Amino acid sequence: MTKAPVRLTDLFKYFKNLPHQQAALHLLEEAIFKADDSLMGRDQEWFKVWSQAGKQPDNDLQPAFDIIRKWEGCRLEGYLCAASIPTIGYGHTGAGVSVGMKITQADAEALLMSDIERFARLLIIRSRCHLITTSVVP
Repeated sequence: MTKAPVRLTDLFKYFKNLPHQQAALHLLEEAIFKADDSLMGRDQEWFKVWSQAGKQPDNDLQPAFDIIRKWEGCRLEGYLCAASIPTIGYGHTGAGVSVGMKITQADAEALLMSDIERFARLLIIRSRCHLITTSVVP
């Protein structure tokens, strides 16, 4: 009697990121790569559907920009924030910011996007470090 194959939907349904589950996924991944490594490519149809590739680029930071711009106040003249740090625009701090300095609205928006991009890069780096330090090694 042949047993029914394991369905990936069942695996994901009960996945709790436990060590034995991570180890099992690692073994499954190895088996897939051994059988046909192209199956795990980002160019595969299943991955495009999974990630909704093409609908929103990986680096689309516009939603973050829009939310911050909507809810964070914007001041076009440098001031000391509550922590006594020179601040300007949408909460921008750092070298070159001083109390009394003036910028345009376009400058404030460019600084905001620059800050978002910088923090996004940091998040990517930290998440990669976390993945490396928490990976199950056979």
